[in-house]
Amino acid sequence: NDMTPVRLQWGEILMPLLKKYKLNITWGDQDLLNIMFFHNPESLYVFPCQWNYRPDHCIYGSNCREAEEEGIFILHGNRGVYHDDKQPTFRAVYEAIRNYSFGDDLVHSLLQPLELELEKTMHTYCGRVYKVFIKQLTKSVRDLYSRRSKGR
Repeated sequence: NDMTPVRLQWGEILMPLLKKYKLNITWGDQDLLNIMFFHNPESLYVFPCQWNYRPDHCIYGSNCREAEEEGIFILHGNRGVYHDDKQPTFRAVYEAIRNYSFGDDLVHSLLQPLELELEKTMHTYCGRVYKVFIKQLTKSVRDLYSRRSKGR
């Protein structure tokens, strides 16, 4: 172990790690981050699941109570879930955002079409908890329109 726990400087750490481990890296940047934080665990912050919601949180049943209570803050579309048909709930989110024209009415052009598409995914585990996918978005849109109506 030639790493010491010091304040992380990305440029000073990543290139030496890449050179040292380049023949053993399968997952690219994720492997480098894992190596770096293995040696510097005090610099790692683990986000609660609703701040990094992945298919793993609903693929076999819901296992992120925080998302059920508060909704999802950040949706992590790993393993191609936005672009294949394996997770229709994630694909529905992607398609709704892709079809939304920025500047259009958020309720009628994004939120309502998204909810309609999410309802069609209720045959899947993630679809059964589809409301977690729109809870924070709904709140944000409501807050935005509330501030606009008050002239802020």
